[in-house]
Amino acid sequence: MKSLANKESEIYFDCGSRVKEIRKDLKLSVGEFIELINYSSEKNWLEIEKGKKELGISFLEKIHQITGASLDWLKYGKPKQSISNLRAFKFSL
Repeated sequence: MKSLANKESEIYFDCGSRVKEIRKDLKLSVGEFIELINYSSEKNWLEIEKGKKELGISFLEKIHQITGASLDWLKYGKPKQSISNLRAFKFSL
């Protein structure tokens, strides 16, 4: 029951355009990106990127940890994201 409670209390954000921007900056396919962050459904991910679904904070934190993208930018779009960290990550792939 603990995992169900965590899922219900997770906070979600409308951040599809920003996570798509990161994925494209890294030149990763949807399949490659969701594998990187351990997201289970390509179909659901595409809905997130289109702005039809929201993404939970736990995945935003994974994206932040893996890519160095600002968590505030991922959640709110502010402040403007610098892609220098993303470029450093891209070269480590």
